[in-house]
Amino acid sequence: MTAAMAIMVLIYYVYQGVRAKGLKYFLHEFSAVGIIMALIELLEMVVRPFSLALRLFANILAGELLIVTFVGLCAYILPLPFMLFEVFVAFVQALVFMLLSTAYIAMAAQEEEH
Repeated sequence: MTAAMAIMVLIYYVYQGVRAKGLKYFLHEFSAVGIIMALIELLEMVVRPFSLALRLFANILAGELLIVTFVGLCAYILPLPFMLFEVFVAFVQALVFMLLSTAYIAMAAQEEEH
């Protein structure tokens, strides 16, 4: 699920970048430096959604493992505060995912100053 959401962010911010800048979003000047910069930006395009997905997945997994651990220790009362805390963490992670996605899309669509 986290990877699917990150791939949707990737597709959308590439779309916004191409819409705002045309094919200049991918292409740079035809020189050794331009080709290297294009490859670095292509790598950056892939790493951003991967880091979003990994961050979200790791935080969800950590919360679930914490709850499972305390359910194993005391099944009725002890896990309840951790479950409520996990709901709070889920809201915070959704906010972080949304803010980072918005920042990536805004950076892709902004006009460069010359």
